[in-house]
Amino acid sequence: MRTEDKRNKIIYFSAAFLLPLLFLLLFFSFNEIAPFGNSTLVFCDAQGQYISYFKYYRDMLLGEQDAFYMFEKNLGGSVVGLFAYYLASPLNLIFLLFPEDRICAAFDILIALKISLCSLTMSAFLAGTGRLNRHSILFESAYAFCGYNSAFCWSVMWLDGVILLPLIALGLYRLVRENKNSLYVFSLAAAIISSFYIGFALCIFSLLYYVYLQMLERSKTDVLFLISSLLAGGISSILLLPAVLSFSGGKRKSGFSIIGEKLVALHEYALGYLKSDAVILAVCLAAAAAAVFLLMSIIRRKRTAISALLLGAAFIVFYSKIEFFLQGNRDILIKTIFGTLNTAEITEGSPNIYSGELILMLAVCFFACREIPKKEKRAAAFFCGVMLLSFALFVPNMIWHGFTKNAWFNYRYSFIFSFFIIALAEKAFCVPFSDMALLSLVPVAGAVIKRPDYIPIWLIIFELFFIVALYFAMKKSKKTVAAVAQICVLCAIFAFNLSAQSSESVREDEYAETYNRYSQLLDTLKAEDDGFYRIRKYSPWLSYNDPMTFGYPGISHFSSTEKTATIEYLKKAGYFTYEDIYACADDENYYATDDFLGVKYYIEKDGTITENLGAKSLAFSEAENCRVYVRSDSRITIKTETGGELTVTIPFEKGWRAYIDGKQTEISEGPDIFMKVTVPDGEHSVELRFVPPGLLTGSVISVVSLFAFVTMSVLKKRKNK
Repeated sequence: MRTEDKRNKIIYFSAAFLLPLLFLLLFFSFNEIAPFGNSTLVFCDAQGQYISYFKYYRDMLLGEQDAFYMFEKNLGGSVVGLFAYYLASPLNLIFLLFPEDRICAAFDILIALKISLCSLTMSAFLAGTGRLNRHSILFESAYAFCGYNSAFCWSVMWLDGVILLPLIALGLYRLVRENKNSLYVFSLAAAIISSFYIGFALCIFSLLYYVYLQMLERSKTDVLFLISSLLAGGISSILLLPAVLSFSGGKRKSGFSIIGEKLVALHEYALGYLKSDAVILAVCLAAAAAAVFLLMSIIRRKRTAISALLLGAAFIVFYSKIEFFLQGNRDILIKTIFGTLNTAEITEGSPNIYSGELILMLAVCFFACREIPKKEKRAAAFFCGVMLLSFALFVPNMIWHGFTKNAWFNYRYSFIFSFFIIALAEKAFCVPFSDMALLSLVPVAGAVIKRPDYIPIWLIIFELFFIVALYFAMKKSKKTVAAVAQICVLCAIFAFNLSAQSSESVREDEYAETYNRYSQLLDTLKAEDDGFYRIRKYSPWLSYNDPMTFGYPGISHFSSTEKTATIEYLKKAGYFTYEDIYACADDENYYATDDFLGVKYYIEKDGTITENLGAKSLAFSEAENCRVYVRSDSRITIKTETGGELTVTIPFEKGWRAYIDGKQTEISEGPDIFMKVTVPDGEHSVELRFVPPGLLTGSVISVVSLFAFVTMSVLKKRKNK
């Protein structure tokens, strides 16, 4: 590479990262968002869940909390599942740079860094495919400030997938074009490790994008792709395997059982309508015929396969009589142009696929321009068709979400569609601008016909004039003017949405004041009683995850990784629960199970601490309350003098091992959810140790996979010599 080219690339990369970062920091400063003020972006689930997890993560890295097991999670549970789901990103190390009462400020800076890294990796993708130039900042900004990031920037663990997607795509590009697999293997492995939930969606993307690339340029790399994908999964097994095992008994239904329920409901639906509405039958038969035609076309390798796919999609998506099949996202067309949001749209709305008006216009031009080869258009239509069908149909959408049905925040993979549309738009930027770009006015017309609550009338008028202005600017080859105007609009919409979210978010000064006040209260209590016991409060201080925030064994917890059995037990005991995702014991009621569960102290709203004299120890038999010494949450020593069946009020998990006087003994699950250990008569020491199941096996698989990758790379280099 020439020195000048290298210098230009450094400039482009620096601009891609620093310009979004500078904009966000200025936005934070202007709107007094932490660390420049007391407003924050700790919004929605970030307030109820994530901020507590990051506090626990910080304490864990500082050695103040256990890395394997926690008692701050309901009655106790493995850390690994929650860590893999929420905390595995290496960027979370930033929380070590902030004091414990300024977690919110660290959270805001983390968002700014991740948004800026999205722009940087998009720049790397354009550079790796030979398309990096002075106009690339438009497409980098469109990706960084896309509708997905605008809606879900507070779900910071998902942003790692957005960051790594362009690198995975570039890795696949090199695999197909150059027979090189290093970037693909490690970027996909990093995606799975940093956020295995979004990583699963990126695995599906990898297969889909590989098929797309093969449609562009057939290469004999199928075996290499398969091996590389397996190696990526293998390398990530050190965290992936114990995480998957820890979710057994989790809150979510099996995807296959949900599909079965949907099929039964479909049968009942059909029986109820076929007698009275023959049109339904005709449309369903037409869609089925289109599907059969599609399969036959693929088998015979005819070019009509894509046409059949689009035909089937048209029958299913646009015919309102069969809305039963759909997800109810009729605003999807409007969302291509309008990037504004409200809380309801974030939680239960249509896919967030806004990437800019000019991006949509250029994507239309991609399909209309004669200079672009037909095979590229067919391949792009295939990819877009699969994504749109996934948005429209229940089963494909559920598959993207790991065979689970989400209560809120659907279409968590929609950033993939935005990335692909932006990539198409970049290809069309340098070809003659087509009049077909005016089709971008169709979503504006749709907003006029059915205006959602989150779109004001003035915005519809603005979009109309803005699209027309972009059209004339592009027709007159004023591409730089159009690009700058689009970047400004992207930034304005992103800032508008963040302002709306920050107005409903936690205030940093209130968080710090509450945290410091109750931390001192708990420190005083722990200084007076350093034993093991559980605590209940009469009201939440910061959230249902106060035990994680303040570091005490409690009962309340809220996450997507909780065990169904634990939640059901607490529900039967009378505590408040909701849909198997959280249990709350922060109320003024007294429960008979408080004694059994070892709730020794109650903290009233005014901070008064009341001792429960009837509370049992963590471990007890019929004859005695045992003495318990918690060396760490995953290593507990119990002293008993009488023997017999020992009940330990810790939920049974396969990772626990019991040792009596140093010798391993059997540990079992009692008729409830708790552990039972049979102890011989006399005085004994019982030690409980917890190691996440699958940790050793996953580590071995990761090491073997790394060794296999290195070996394969060395052999390939020798062969090429």
